[in-house]
Amino acid sequence: MIKNRNSIETWTAAPVSFSGSTISYDFSNSADQAFGSNLRLMDGVYVVYGGDENQDGLVDASDMIDADNDASTFVSGYVNTDVTRMRG
Repeated sequence: MIKNRNSIETWTAAPVSFSGSTISYDFSNSADQAFGSNLRLMDGVYVVYGGDENQDGLVDASDMIDADNDASTFVSGYVNTDVTRMRG
């Protein structure tokens, strides 16, 4: 599972072994890498959905209200309501 400060929680489609010292799983090459194909293709790479600032599992008006309120008061820094596009 991957979880970010403002993204939709995303699970792997297949089990991942935790027996080694390093765990690696690539979500970027196919929507099928995520449970329920819960990824979106952007610029040739599959990405997780973002915008869930309050981490309730939905991207909806309450998230937009939070982002708008913070933008109008010039909140800055590493905050949940900063939903600018990220590239890995």
